[in-house]
Amino acid sequence: MSHTAIGIYLGMATVRWLDCRYTNYNWQGLSELSTLHQKAKRSFAQLLPYSWTKLDWMAFSGPGRCLQSAVVVAACLAVEVNVFFLKYALWIPPTNWLITARLVLWGLIGAPAIREYYEFVQGYTEAEVFTLKGGRKVQFYKLGTFAWIALALIAVETMVSVKFGRGLYPAPWPPAVLISWAVFITLSGGFLLLWQVRPMQQQQLTTTHVTDVNSEPELPDKKLL
Repeated sequence: MSHTAIGIYLGMATVRWLDCRYTNYNWQGLSELSTLHQKAKRSFAQLLPYSWTKLDWMAFSGPGRCLQSAVVVAACLAVEVNVFFLKYALWIPPTNWLITARLVLWGLIGAPAIREYYEFVQGYTEAEVFTLKGGRKVQFYKLGTFAWIALALIAVETMVSVKFGRGLYPAPWPPAVLISWAVFITLSGGFLLLWQVRPMQQQQLTTTHVTDVNSEPELPDKKLL
């Protein structure tokens, strides 16, 4: 757990650094730099990505977006859990090269898959595509190829774990685990339901108030009397 927390912290620190790094990009050439340190730093910058796009999931902007963001978390957890079930069910030792190959494969597929899913949820890409007529934002109405491949891999790994894991886990679930999951699901469902109902009630009250104001009869002008 501590290693996961450290990895998340270092990953977010890298994202913030790249976000600040590409705010003001340095277009200065090597011939314009005087010291060797500046030239080495500029040469290393050539290996970095050309542009950096910050993705804001806005997970708490609404119940729908919260569920859409939770799908990414659930997919990542499924990928992490499947490796333990696959190793145990298929008798694969932790030092086997297949474990490393799977990790590299998921690294190559997961990054573009999450980006494609974000663009599908957002409805358009944050990066502008430049054409002969100028810059424009491309609309997205379908999931991308990598997102579908990632979902297919998760489904296949889960089915393999279930098929070859039958009979390997005879012990029943601990009651504490079942109770914890039941409480979590109940509280999460109730919170999302209230989150969805309250804005609808407020919108209905606002619509009713506007309708009542518009339906009030106009009073005659005192000057005419």
